Amino acid sequence: MTLFERYLEKGEAYGCNQNAVALATWVGQSFTIGTTGDNLDHKLTSIGLWARRRASPGNCTIEVYKCDASHKPTGAALDTMTFDSIVLTLDVSGALYTALFTGGAILEASTEYCFIAKALAAGALEYVYLLGGSTTAPCAEALYGGWGRKLETINSGVAWTVSATQSIYFQEIGHLLVPPYNMTFAGNMAFKC
Repeated sequence: MTLFERYLEKGEAYGCNQNAVALATWVGQSFTIGTTGDNLDHKLTSIGLWARRRASPGNCTIEVYKCDASHKPTGAALDTMTFDSIVLTLDVSGALYTALFTGGAILEASTEYCFIAKALAAGALEYVYLLGGSTTAPCAEALYGGWGRKLETINSGVAWTVSATQSIYFQEIGHLLVPPYNMTFAGNMAFKC
């Protein structure tokens, strides 16, 4: 497995920006292959998130989408996974949770994608929190790729806000394609198996 895109500015046990996910409020982050990692086509295997919970918000779903020119999710989810949020810590510092994907989504070089977190069955005062950074105090830190791109909707994806001052802590991990399907050959080449 290879670590491709990531934003870990303050380290894994820090989050001055706590982003609540519950019911119609979904939170995510866009990322472009090749910004902080190798610019190669690869198969998505996992996304690590610094997260926590308040109370017991039930199942949390993480979906991966291609982004449009406005950095917002577009089309159908390329891959999705669901887990019981009871596995998340209650500690406000959060902890790394690795969301494993098995759908085989291929993420292409130089292409923008995003992950979106949903907790559709959360009750009153029950939340999943994604931790992140901000250019404003008390964080005052650099952002993913220099431009943020935290995504948030408060109406189940009808309208999205794209932040230029906040980023969600994440790491996107995948498998290189073997052999790479974008490989080209020239001349007389022989292969021995």
